[in-house]
Amino acid sequence: MQTNTTTSHGPAKARSSPRIWKRLAAAAVLVGMGRSAHAYIDPGSASIVLQAIVGGIAVAAVYFRAQTMRFLSLFRRRPGRKEDGSEPSPKDVDGDPGDDD
Repeated sequence: MQTNTTTSHGPAKARSSPRIWKRLAAAAVLVGMGRSAHAYIDPGSASIVLQAIVGGIAVAAVYFRAQTMRFLSLFRRRPGRKEDGSEPSPKDVDGDPGDDD
């Protein structure tokens, strides 16, 4: 049996629902109304949070660097090919340009 993605408001759409924003606003109000907990966070916890932030930045930098190199490699000429795209002859590959037997 197939399920239909139609809701009471019509077909399901790929945009955010106003109901989600209302729930987020209610959660923000509830968090803002909370009492002071007088909790203690030791320096080790802050160190872990800082380490996670720095690690995330490092991972993002490596990822974007790799994607940039991958994109730029599409426009670079491959070594060993002539400018017209043909394969080099064996005489060109051996490395001795003066030997034309």
